[in-house]
Amino acid sequence: FYYCDYPYRTGDKGSGISSLSVIADGMGGLSHGREVAEIAVNSFIEYIFHQNFKDTIDSKLVLIYMDQGFTLANEKVIQFAKKNNTKSGTTLTAALLINDNLYITHVGDTRAYIFHNKKLFTGYSMSQITSDDHPPNNPFSLVNYIGDKNKELVTSRHEMKVKSGSLIILTSDGFHGPVKNERFLKLVNKNKFELLPESLIKEAKISGKDNITVAITKTD
Repeated sequence: FYYCDYPYRTGDKGSGISSLSVIADGMGGLSHGREVAEIAVNSFIEYIFHQNFKDTIDSKLVLIYMDQGFTLANEKVIQFAKKNNTKSGTTLTAALLINDNLYITHVGDTRAYIFHNKKLFTGYSMSQITSDDHPPNNPFSLVNYIGDKNKELVTSRHEMKVKSGSLIILTSDGFHGPVKNERFLKLVNKNKFELLPESLIKEAKISGKDNITVAITKTD
């Protein structure tokens, strides 16, 4: 489940935000993956849209707001699991852009990448911002995720400047598992922005069997 858009322009909702993208992937082996991924994303964006970033210049405060949004999402998923007498969990990765400042908060193994727009005719350079929360030598398990009632939620937080024309790409493991970084970069440099989401998903489907989610934002 994902959200990728410019926030509301009316009232106080999303005030001061340039763009927001969020991605969640329900954990395999647990129950109600689709539902809890949707709960996590919607809970987070609802919290963020009630904050005013218009006059915010304190990056620490922005990241605190994002962390609080993750905490709310975690509580909502735990409540859902308790109500349904089941164990549920989801990853969650969010990228918030305010002017040329990018803020990322993350838990699980969904990923955030930044493709920096280089000089004319040289294409993009690629950086993976987040790290997967896998235990050592076990890529099929997570040590941090939304919905774990037995431990305190631990997020990773990142802040950076982005150039005009750069790409912010969030992916689920259904994409970045089958598609290696070298191929990923080639596809980004080969395709026009409008055709890129379809191209990336098509590539992942060649060898991947998992659900695939890709959310892409291009900076002005």
